[in-house]
Order: sequence, then structure tokens, then C-alpha cells
Amino acid sequence: MLRTLLYKSQPSRFYSTSSVKQITSNQLVSWSNEKKLYSDLIVIDVRERKEIEQKGKIKGALNIPLSPKLFSAALSDINKDATVVFHCQSGRRSDEATLLAGKLGYENCFSLTGGMNEWKGPVEPFMNNHSPWVHTILEKETETAQYVVTDLVTKEAYIIDPVLDYDPFGPSVNTLSAKLLKLTFTL
Repeated sequence: MLRTLLYKSQPSRFYSTSSVKQITSNQLVSWSNEKKLYSDLIVIDVRERKEIEQKGKIKGALNIPLSPKLFSAALSDINKDATVVFHCQSGRRSDEATLLAGKLGYENCFSLTGGMNEWKGPVEPFMNNHSPWVHTILEKETETAQYVVTDLVTKEAYIIDPVLDYDPFGPSVNTLSAKLLKLTFTL
């Protein structure tokens, strides 16, 4: 009964991991020595910020929490040609992230078997640099970019839209009335 209720409330949380490509801790350490970090190899930590603060992180790993509202959008900024390795604390969330990445067109993605519980490489302590996340949205009609700047700690988002007036039949794009909008969101 409880499983049925959970499935109805969050059907995306029930999935088969049989098709998830796995990588061991030793393999990832080897790949880290062979490949260029951030261009050929991207390691993504899908744990929440609080977990990273408590347990540390794999050196060079990017943090993209497995949040339904932000994960897909943040992942779209990652190079689809790179080898992407997801990890969490135990491997369950990284399996889910790997499946989701595959559905979004990432072909060379892996889940770290056992997550941080099995990690045998160096662990960096958490450094509170409090940097925001910037996502670029390209408007094909206007050939301009919009930017969404979010801060997961303060739960603030800024939408920077340099073009708010656009006449598809006009000769040019008017930027005279561009504004900065401040929005607060909750996760």
C-alpha cells in the first residue's frame, strides 16, 4: 500500500538501474589521471550541499543536486561529448542521475559504484565559496541570450533579460526598456 502511494506521488523515483553503466572507484581514479578534468572528464556530485559540507567531496567534482526543478537545466550546460561520472553518498541517486542524463542525450555517462561510501581517492574538505549558478538561455528569434542566476543557499534568482521589447516585424531589437527582475523561489 505504501509503495503504491509513493509511486503515485513520485513515479520518477521508481526506476530500473539495470541499464546504468557503472564505474568503480579505482577506475575513476585512473581516468582522473588520464583525462583532462572539465573537458574530457566531468565528475558531478548529486548530493545536497549539507552532505558535502559534512563529508567533503571528490577533488574537481561539480555539485548539481538531484533536484527535479534544477537538475535537467543545470545539466544542459555540460558538454555532451565528455565522459560524465555521477556520484552521491551510496550510489542510488547517481544511478538515477545517470538514467536521466541518458534520456537527455548524454551517451557516455556512468554512476560511481557505491558512491562516496566506496570512494578510495582523495577527498577535499568543503570550501564555502558561495558561488551562484548561471544558466544561459538562447532566444533563437532575437538571437540574444537571457541569463538566470540562482543561489541555492539564499534561494534567490535573478533573471537578466537584455531584451524585453521585441517586434518580430521590426528592423531591430529594442533594448531601451530592458530591466533586471528579482525573483525569490523555493525548492
